[in-house]
Amino acid sequence: MNISLFRIIRTVECAPEKEVIKEFLRFIGCMVSDHPVLDRDDTVKRKIEENREEAVDLYLLDKEVEECREGFIVKEMESAGNGWAFQVNIKKFRKERKQEFEEERVPVGYNLLIKEIIDAVWPKNGQENIKGKNGELKTIADVFFTKNLFGLFQCKRSFRIINMVEVYGPRFRFGEEKRRIDVGNPENLTTKYINGMLERFGDAYKELCNIKNPGIYACYAKVNMARKIREVCSQLENAPKTMFRDVVEAKMLLSELDDLYKLDPKYMGTLFLAAAVCKSDSALYLTSANYFRLLLDLIEGQSGAFYSFAYYEYGRQLERVFRDWDSAILFYKKAVSLNLLNYQAYFKLGCYEAYKGRYQEAIECFQILHSIIINNYAKSGKADISYKNLSLKIIQYLYKTDIWLWILNKDRGYNISADMDRQRAQFDAEQYKENECIREIYGDESDTWKELQEYHKQSLPVKIMKEVVR
Repeated sequence: MNISLFRIIRTVECAPEKEVIKEFLRFIGCMVSDHPVLDRDDTVKRKIEENREEAVDLYLLDKEVEECREGFIVKEMESAGNGWAFQVNIKKFRKERKQEFEEERVPVGYNLLIKEIIDAVWPKNGQENIKGKNGELKTIADVFFTKNLFGLFQCKRSFRIINMVEVYGPRFRFGEEKRRIDVGNPENLTTKYINGMLERFGDAYKELCNIKNPGIYACYAKVNMARKIREVCSQLENAPKTMFRDVVEAKMLLSELDDLYKLDPKYMGTLFLAAAVCKSDSALYLTSANYFRLLLDLIEGQSGAFYSFAYYEYGRQLERVFRDWDSAILFYKKAVSLNLLNYQAYFKLGCYEAYKGRYQEAIECFQILHSIIINNYAKSGKADISYKNLSLKIIQYLYKTDIWLWILNKDRGYNISADMDRQRAQFDAEQYKENECIREIYGDESDTWKELQEYHKQSLPVKIMKEVVR
């Protein structure tokens, strides 16, 4: 058995810790469902529905937990259904992090936190079916943090902004040639940063290849790393051939994933990754649909929030690859029915209404989406909105939502509302640039943070967000 499903139940203020945990778990192929709660006391009351044997609940609490006497994890908690549940004492973790910064020690906080989660979920002396995974996962964690993969993955994900077709639409030259990031000038800050990104990705890939007797997590992480290298390279313009030196052929990666699938056909991450690898090669683009269909067969009849993302991704496949909006919308609706906080799927519902020319319905949909993000992710109770609680990805969706509202309200003649929406989109773009959630993770004085933010503020995604509003 390979544990593959995680639900993170956390207070809104725990967004930075959630983001790191989620990024690592996704790196090894786990499905992660994020559940922010407004009431701190409500976290211990929530129970997972239809949990499976390989599923785990992580409760992130930003208050003292008496049982956390030594580490950050409460290792014994009432089991939720057939799965396991653990509490993470975020308040204690933050105290330790603050002390690291004050004493100018080498920061190990997040690596230590991840390793405590590994010890709790995959104990050294655990059941026979999880033995051997503890050391392998800790080795992967060392690679993840020593190569600063978290920050680099966040920057890589922002590349998607340069081709926001849902935002550009007919008014913004929909259908124009795909934009890429120019790295032709070796002295340019962007070129240097992306060169460094690819170099660290390549080093991480080599270290993952050197893990002896790798299990499913190490094999997955290795292929995932190669896939990310391919995706970065596909986004670049005027890149020297040396930047592509570590790219692995897509067919070879699919062969490795076929072997993983034979080891554990129920490990959902394998099918997701196979679809992603296909999309990194134009010759295999349509093949990705086959892996999505296998995935949907695997989760048929399941109703947990874990599975919402699978339906959303297949909807994107139908929309983007096959241009079948009407079929795609059925899967977006299914995704929302499984997880009411799936803001990506909800965003697509608004785009669909606009695509059909039902502008008033689209406005109402985007207004609801805006409220979902603000009330569930950005603030706790009646507290003011804090962008520190929002990941870059969520701010991007808030921005796209406000852009759509601006366009649609302007089209309907609601000029006052349109001006307010434009101002909100402008503020979203500014907050995206400031990157408060990531700042909280690294700390103001971290050299890693300074390097990341220097690039981020001048990056093409940030420039495009500000330019669209302007």
